[in-house]
Amino acid sequence: MCLPEVLLCRPTRRQTSLGKDCLQPAAANMHVRGAKARRPATPRQVARAAGALALAPLAKRLLDSVQARLRLRTRRAAFLCVLGACLLAALCVFGCVAATFV
Repeated sequence: MCLPEVLLCRPTRRQTSLGKDCLQPAAANMHVRGAKARRPATPRQVARAAGALALAPLAKRLLDSVQARLRLRTRRAAFLCVLGACLLAALCVFGCVAATFV
């Protein structure tokens, strides 16, 4: 694969304040790990990616319904509520299991 000699990037605040242009050599944008050839994805990685893509709309719908039902302002707040409920449920299950062995 042939890389172009110059890659365009988005200027940072520091670059714009210093008046630097954003044209950098391609070698400057290459990371040490990025220079190595990548291995092809394993079937497990492909299955995980497919599962994440399949569940993403359901997670969004869940967060939207929690946000609407609890009248929260942001989806982040809805995520934290769902996370708290899951952690509380896990703690209850752990407590019940631990109580049975005492």
